[in-house]
Amino acid sequence: MSKPKKRDGAVYARSDGEVLWIRYWDRNGKAHRESTHTVDWDEANRKLRERLHHNWMVNQSAVDQMTALGSCDDKHPQSLS
Repeated sequence: MSKPKKRDGAVYARSDGEVLWIRYWDRNGKAHRESTHTVDWDEANRKLRERLHHNWMVNQSAVDQMTALGSCDDKHPQSLS
């Protein structure tokens, strides 16, 4: 598994139970926290990577759509020169 990058997210145990939780940030900087419903560290890390991958795919899809429509060029024509 690849080494986590800064601000990727985190797996942590809350003081009130054994179940592991994950924390990650979306593209807009909003923090998300959710239970993994497991006590297995590897399984919790897999769930974190799934969430991060899903967020990346959603964001990439939006960028691809904007590029296909030409809206990036319309808003910032000098950025490509």
